[in-house]
Amino acid sequence: SYSYFMADLKVNTGSLTVTDPGVPFNAKFFGIVTVDAGATLDAGTSSAYDLEFYGDVVNNGTISGSSSKIVMRCQNFINNSVVSANASMDTTTTISGAGSYTGSNMIINSSGNVSLANNITFSPSNTFTVNNGGKLNPNSFIYTINSGTFYMYSGGTVMNSGTFRTQGTVSLNIRNGSS
Repeated sequence: SYSYFMADLKVNTGSLTVTDPGVPFNAKFFGIVTVDAGATLDAGTSSAYDLEFYGDVVNNGTISGSSSKIVMRCQNFINNSVVSANASMDTTTTISGAGSYTGSNMIINSSGNVSLANNITFSPSNTFTVNNGGKLNPNSFIYTINSGTFYMYSGGTVMNSGTFRTQGTVSLNIRNGSS
């Protein structure tokens, strides 16, 4: 059984840690989530915890989580500051804003279709992965990765509209059957 947080959530000041301590450890937000400048939304410290966003997200502060991950199931994810949590994207999502993405692992899952709404830089300490069926669409903008390894598995796609740019030390691991 799940819990459903249906109201809009605004993290105005300070730090808010959100976890679901019961199996399956998925805290779900269906309203609009806003993190104001100077505030932090923390997804917890256990790799078992997921913080799932179904409503749009506007981040002007910090979204963190040392081992946990955020799951973007929202239509719009606007990041104007820092996302340092691991991230999983598994629906049609548009990402925008001038903020940084520095989580260890970022994944576009098989049902993920991620489009950029402006130039965006990802700085994973470990990997950025596009799984079988996942799509990354630069959407006429510049997708930049400046650290870690970019994996694209068989059946994964980076669309042909825009630019895929590397900076710094990056490895590309493009598997047979990806496009």
